[in-house]
Amino acid sequence: MKYKTYGERRSVIVLHGGPGAIGSCSGLAKTIDNCYALHNFGQTLDAHMREIDELVEKENLKEIILVGHSYGAWLAYLYATKRSVSKIILVGSGAFSLKYLNQMQNQRTVKLTDQEREEVNYFFSEIEKGNAIEPMSYYGRLLSKMDSYALDDEEDELEFFDNIGHQKLMREIDTLRTSGELLEIGKKIKCPMTILHGDSDPHPLKGITEPFDEKHMLYKLVVLEKCGHTPWHEIHAKEKFKKLIQEECVYFFETERIKFRHFNPSDDMWFSEMNADPEVMRYFPSILTKEESDHFLNRIFQSYLENGFGLYVAVCKKDATPIGFIGLSRPNFKSDFTPCVEIGWRLKQKYWHKGYGTEGAKAVLQYGFDVLRVSKIYSFTAVINEPSCEVMKRIGMAKVKTFNHPNVKNSPLEAHVLYEIVSKNGQEIQ
Repeated sequence: MKYKTYGERRSVIVLHGGPGAIGSCSGLAKTIDNCYALHNFGQTLDAHMREIDELVEKENLKEIILVGHSYGAWLAYLYATKRSVSKIILVGSGAFSLKYLNQMQNQRTVKLTDQEREEVNYFFSEIEKGNAIEPMSYYGRLLSKMDSYALDDEEDELEFFDNIGHQKLMREIDTLRTSGELLEIGKKIKCPMTILHGDSDPHPLKGITEPFDEKHMLYKLVVLEKCGHTPWHEIHAKEKFKKLIQEECVYFFETERIKFRHFNPSDDMWFSEMNADPEVMRYFPSILTKEESDHFLNRIFQSYLENGFGLYVAVCKKDATPIGFIGLSRPNFKSDFTPCVEIGWRLKQKYWHKGYGTEGAKAVLQYGFDVLRVSKIYSFTAVINEPSCEVMKRIGMAKVKTFNHPNVKNSPLEAHVLYEIVSKNGQEIQ
């Protein structure tokens, strides 16, 4: 197992295509910037799964977003049927049914001259025989030509093409496609799924969306105009693609009106302003100074590392502004219900009484149960905090008891109420 790292604060793993095209996604990884680019050297799907596992374990990753290109999109999809993944992004994915194969071949060859078609046919015939192909760079450019709209002059850092592994892996994929298992197991995917596809990619988009629609699978679709199979190299689409992929790799999940991402150091100002608002902090012992707010922010960062989850910045889609946080944490006091996982929220006044808290909390619960595999989630607040108690009821939580909070002594806030909700095997939070 080998991989390269790009940027900092990484939670994204990029999976290359081919299969067997080692290093072919270097440009995609550079476009995302903060990620790991995995080089899959195995020659079976199980081997590739284990290589992802090894990277996750070595880097101690808790929340991961998988970005797969071409064959890598299938791999990301398959991995999400068996492992806990925060999100999968399918870039230029192959079809999920073999009936679209002829359509792809026809779209590809129309872009080539007669001589180029002969050379491409020779390339694939030698690949099928397991023979080495040279010069690989020349055939790579031919393949790029028939898969593209208008490419730039940059090339990916292709280390080598494993033609034997390519054949073995494609036979596995084709077996899954023929039997229908590739689609059936997709029902096990609980995380958000985004499809990014070029309108000139010969891999037919209908080969993804039509099978998914037949199985009632949920996905977000973005079609890039004047774009082929490698959007990070497409002259007319690469800037839009860069903006899209970077945004998709930041946000873990979303609702109709809210997107959720990790905090980062640049959130400190709005965060401290919210924590210094007396109305926002009415049911807390005091407002927070800038120094106290920054300390709180550092604890959130630490939770991402230690627990694999934390408080998420809730961003309003309408104006792209942080509205506060909604997320999960582990209480730092001893009680008969701790250690446990708690859901909590804090929103700016501007966004109160508009349903954002309830909408966001439902999404966080769903994420906690389906993706993070938490079995039970608690919430608690001061008994006099009726607005938060109402949110707990609206998101389906049940009252357990009242208790005295050990960290709030001799105060009207000492009396607290505890609520809980238990996972129901992936049942949707109503």
